[in-house]
Amino acid sequence: MSAADQPPEVQAPDPDTLRGRFHAPEVRNALFAGLAALALVFVVLFARDTDLGGLLIVILGAAGMVLRWTAAPPLVLLLLAYFLVFPEGIPDPMPRPWAVEADRFAVLDMVLAAAVLVYVGCHYRVYGLAERAFPAEYQVPPRDEGRPPRRDPATVRPEEPVRLAAFAVAAAVVGQLVWWGMTTATLDPAGDLPVRFDVPQTPPRPRAGERPAEPPLFPAPVTRLLLLVGLVLFAGLAGRVVFGYWRLRRLSPAEAGLVLQEAAWDGVRRERVRIERWRVWGRGRRAKRAAKANRDGGGR
Repeated sequence: MSAADQPPEVQAPDPDTLRGRFHAPEVRNALFAGLAALALVFVVLFARDTDLGGLLIVILGAAGMVLRWTAAPPLVLLLLAYFLVFPEGIPDPMPRPWAVEADRFAVLDMVLAAAVLVYVGCHYRVYGLAERAFPAEYQVPPRDEGRPPRRDPATVRPEEPVRLAAFAVAAAVVGQLVWWGMTTATLDPAGDLPVRFDVPQTPPRPRAGERPAEPPLFPAPVTRLLLLVGLVLFAGLAGRVVFGYWRLRRLSPAEAGLVLQEAAWDGVRRERVRIERWRVWGRGRRAKRAAKANRDGGGR
């Protein structure tokens, strides 16, 4: 077979163009996975009679992934929260307190939560592979910055989509468990346990001469808010301790030495500042004495 009969080599498109940004298979896989998650979000919202909200979320999410908008995921979450509270898009003055207990472990809610997590992960994966892998260190980029650093598609492991899907499902289940705990918990600071988990039931009618049961100290919305704040603070503290220890375990001997040296400097910072001020004062005093001695010697 002669060289003339061989097919010409297909050149890769310019990486700065829209086609070039999505040329790598890893970027396209993340894009298609995010679009599939948005389609699943639309199906769930359509089943909940929120077709308008689902359509707006799909349009905003798809445009954000293709055009690489960093603000698209937060806007999608805000829009989703609004249409979950007001399915028809119009504020409803009639509250639905029964939905707090009736929506526990609802299949549609768990599927919706997992799909949203997959979409958010795929969006930022596409952004890191096709636009920028690290945040900018300046508000106004210089003219000679060049192309921002991107993640190499070759570093994407084949098992990452499976891990993302498994994490999304596990997070949805854990979120339902946390919500079940907050909706069944009652705060009782005066009791043996400050938090008591009771399945809501219809209270029995008091007998003749029997004192009716006292209402809870805090109403249900306040209880859920306090529990949520406490859970977030505890989770943040536990995460800080665990990941801080994990980061220290991964340090090299040289990096660990620098950390210890910085800790030693922080411990004696005030004393060292005081000593350095005294040394500067001493050098200035010696310089003044030397200048005075030169003037006296020159006058003689």
